[in-house]
Amino acid sequence: MQRMLEYRKDVSHLRQMIRPQREVVHRLSRGENKLIRQVMIPYFRDLHDNLDKIEQMASSYNEQLLVSFDVYINKTAYQTNEGIKILTALTALTLPPVLVGSWYGMNFEGMPELKNPHNYWITMGLTLVAMLVVWIWLKNRRWF
Repeated sequence: MQRMLEYRKDVSHLRQMIRPQREVVHRLSRGENKLIRQVMIPYFRDLHDNLDKIEQMASSYNEQLLVSFDVYINKTAYQTNEGIKILTALTALTLPPVLVGSWYGMNFEGMPELKNPHNYWITMGLTLVAMLVVWIWLKNRRWF
């Protein structure tokens, strides 16, 4: 990434150097200046064409660097989104045990389900089934 930014800076610097030179050479190639002999005008036109090609190449390189930069940014964003997606999936998976644990952790005395001797196993089974349902749902959505 650092090299890409350095290349972009170099290409911008090259374009800044070529533009004024191209304008000066363009004026000289039209024969407006009396100090330039007619024999030299074709050489200045050739130089002007070469400077045009160099500027077009620099512009093309600048566009390619911008595209490369966009690809890099998109790749980084995709990797970040994948990490966030996994964290979200883990949060969704742990939601049923957190919900059940918070419900039974309130320490109310009048909860009718506490009197059943098999309630612990029933609650654990329902929690595991809920986690399994969330797991299957996430698998179907290709989050894992």
